[in-house]
Amino acid sequence: MSVTQPKPFRLFLLLLGIIAFAGVWLIKITTPNGMGLTDDAISYIAAARALLNGQGFTRIWLASRIKPITHWPPLFSATIAAAGMVTHRDPARAARFVNALLFGGNAFLLGLLGWKMTRRYTGGLLLAVLFLFNPMLLTRHVYALSEPLYIFFTLLSLLALAWGLEKESSNRRAILLAGIFSGLAYLTRYAALSLLATLSLLLLLFPRSWKERFRALGLYWAGTLPWVLSWMLRNEIVGGSATNRALQWHPPSIETLREGAYTFLRFIVPFPKLQLSLIKHPLWMYALLGALGAGIIGWVLLHGIRLFWKMKDAPRPNPLAYASALYFVVYMGALLVSISLFDAATPLNDRILSPMFVSLLTLLVCAAFPRADETGYPQTGAASPRNGIRFPLRALAVFFLSALLLYLPSAERQTVQQFQESAPGFASWRWQNSEVMALLRELPEGTLIYTNQPPAVYFWTNHPAMPFFPEDLSQAEDIHEQVLDGKAVVALWNTNDIKASRYDEFLKILLDGLPARQKTGLGDLYGTLP
Repeated sequence: MSVTQPKPFRLFLLLLGIIAFAGVWLIKITTPNGMGLTDDAISYIAAARALLNGQGFTRIWLASRIKPITHWPPLFSATIAAAGMVTHRDPARAARFVNALLFGGNAFLLGLLGWKMTRRYTGGLLLAVLFLFNPMLLTRHVYALSEPLYIFFTLLSLLALAWGLEKESSNRRAILLAGIFSGLAYLTRYAALSLLATLSLLLLLFPRSWKERFRALGLYWAGTLPWVLSWMLRNEIVGGSATNRALQWHPPSIETLREGAYTFLRFIVPFPKLQLSLIKHPLWMYALLGALGAGIIGWVLLHGIRLFWKMKDAPRPNPLAYASALYFVVYMGALLVSISLFDAATPLNDRILSPMFVSLLTLLVCAAFPRADETGYPQTGAASPRNGIRFPLRALAVFFLSALLLYLPSAERQTVQQFQESAPGFASWRWQNSEVMALLRELPEGTLIYTNQPPAVYFWTNHPAMPFFPEDLSQAEDIHEQVLDGKAVVALWNTNDIKASRYDEFLKILLDGLPARQKTGLGDLYGTLP
């Protein structure tokens, strides 16, 4: 079937449209009680409200002086603010509308990417379906977080760049467009620096002359730099730092690396019994993950060296497959560098690793559906690489894809049912119907709320709150006096957990002699209330 025939391609687009619509519908039925909420999710929503209120991109959920936000970029908050303005909804409800569209849109873009990568309609449809039925990727779209929008701009960047590299001479308009989409990805998540590095490396490898390489790279950065530099300049002006991160050496802990390994295992091997078996035998688990990582890194290095030194004669790998593999390597490397030098608290959970999951799905489909010429985009005089591992690798990929297609729909059904019962995180009924939250809503105006959960308090009471700084024991003494004077209250959640942590000494000073107004299984409230 030729991809140039109009009728099959229109049918392909129609089927992708149906898959995209199913994705929108799936988010809608999964979130009848609203989107999942975390500290970051509420912060995005609060920042969107601040934008709508004319307060700028600021931290309005804190009772201290309103400060500009520099720790994360603004585009997701701006998107749900714009959606709220258009639909006349609060940003918390608009986020559901946005992420539903993004789930369908990401499935559609992945389908196009799969078709362009394999030159087969079945490859594109299969990749879209795998994305749609993956419980971990569905979960990422159920929370009001920025990852879905980041994945959306990442896929647009990859598709635009693939379009730009289709011919012998680069398509300038497409490469410029890829730069613009990458800049928007940066305005969604700072992690897009790994995307910028990935696509820059591609443009230094795939064109067949240094002149063409540097011209393409210049076009790409012409589309990207205005977004990146303007936001960095804004942060420097309002916050004194381009990214609000300090340089300090703290390599990833064993616990963090173990968390990352278990997260990858859950995605790569979604079958519970097999997961449990591998966890019980960690040597096999680490061997599996190590072999996968080494295989991807080795493939990237092998082709990268050939392309760099033999730019005219080296056989071209599939550009989109190579981009996905290179992005996987660069993103993982950038993440480990970021943890080691900037933010040691970054977890290696499914939220942080979700862009890599999309790359893995893409590589899996590519392994099962090789392009018609077996080498990627045909190049004049390029030799077809042949090796004995190709057929068994393809057979393994087809077998694994078949197992996924049989298992994932039932696993996703369970995930949907779980979220239908109660929204996850701070959106659950336990927080919404909390007796402590009900009392906080009735506080007299001007009463300060000190808490270990400022975003949750803000969201459910509409009162900004003050955070604790457990390293500052003098703050505990000041709060203690304010509570006794009737000027403030203390709201604590998950007290058993925090008393066994770095809060221990802080809480001993803070709570000594304070009247307990309400003590429940979820939260405690201290203070003198009317």
